[in-house]
Amino acid sequence: MITPTLRAEHEAGLSASDLADARAQGRRMSDFAREAGLVFTQDGHTRGSVAYARELGILGPHALLSHSTALTDEEIAIVADTGTHIVHNPSAVASILARCPVTELLEAGANVCLGSDATAPDRSGDMFRHMQQCMHYHRTFHHDPSWLPPGRVLEMCTVDAARALGMADEIGSLEVGKKADVVLLDWRRPHLYPANMPLFRLVYFANGNDVDTVIVDGRIALRRCSTRRRPRRNGCSTTAASGLCWRRRRASGARCAPWIRSRRAACRGSRRTELRPQGAGRSGTPSRATMRPRFRTRRFGERLTTASASVSPGRISRSAAQPSASP
Repeated sequence: MITPTLRAEHEAGLSASDLADARAQGRRMSDFAREAGLVFTQDGHTRGSVAYARELGILGPHALLSHSTALTDEEIAIVADTGTHIVHNPSAVASILARCPVTELLEAGANVCLGSDATAPDRSGDMFRHMQQCMHYHRTFHHDPSWLPPGRVLEMCTVDAARALGMADEIGSLEVGKKADVVLLDWRRPHLYPANMPLFRLVYFANGNDVDTVIVDGRIALRRCSTRRRPRRNGCSTTAASGLCWRRRRASGARCAPWIRSRRAACRGSRRTELRPQGAGRSGTPSRATMRPRFRTRRFGERLTTASASVSPGRISRSAAQPSASP
């Protein structure tokens, strides 16, 4: 449940009745969220707003304050003492205008998690990017690269985020009794090599495009379609180049594209190298005088030798050595 953030400067811009209604609305929403077990969220907190929220009595373990930039030492203590959660958005404009004292909040014992501040032209929902931004943001402030190691930042995205949502007993880590929420990454990407120090590779180099599979509560919610070659019964191979993976296409009875069907037909055909006129249609009539050879995919265990084709207008002559069957 999201409500506007009130600060002391709002008293000058609102009438007495409007200010009283806004304060009463914040209290009602906070009480309702506390009774219903919901998360009470306020966006845009900055210097002075946390102290103002304490006067309203809306802070506590059910409250999640976004941004929370330029907090004073007193407000940092208020957050830690009341058990209020902070969501830090390192890629947001608010973090450019002022700094969220994440390291100071963590040292005071407050819970801080990472957020993307939704999506906008200057940010994205890629949490890998925000983890990297968070580390560099505060290391630059302290002029010390040892602040916020990658394991601590990963906890801010997982364990601490689950605690801020009031779901620490259900999600946030892979433990017995919790929901099976798993994100699998493709570790064969070139920028993730060499495959050592996996925690560092995950936080420093990975991005959202490396996600291969997402499992939510034991159910596969996302699976990247594979374009790798798969074997056929006759020894040839084809490439699944459609939007759906070939298993889902075969289960749904969907037909492949015409060029894929023609490729499969060529693989199932004779063992000779197929020569087809360039630009020819289904009838095989060449649309140009020149022609080019199209070579088949080799069979498993078969060694192909160099094949040559000489082309002249109206006639194709071919000379090639026979393939050897020995591996």
